[in-house]
Amino acid sequence: MSAHPQLSIEEVTKAVDYILSLKQMKNDDQDLLPLEGVLTFKEHLNSESKGNYVLSASYIEKGNKETEDAEIPVNEYVIFKSETQESEEVNK
Repeated sequence: MSAHPQLSIEEVTKAVDYILSLKQMKNDDQDLLPLEGVLTFKEHLNSESKGNYVLSASYIEKGNKETEDAEIPVNEYVIFKSETQESEEVNK
């Protein structure tokens, strides 16, 4: 059963072509982390920053091996906020 029977073949083809065009370029300048281990957030300790961090993880879903350019980039983000809050900021 089709997931979107109301769409024409032409519309589905355009959507698939667009999704597959989102393939990301490899950036060798990125700081990469190991796949396993412990991550310590300590860059804020010598500054006035409260220690909020954004952790980004991404990979390439290989897709169907028989389809050309079937790779799809997947990105996930987790925001770590400071455990300390000033009393004036609690209800904001």
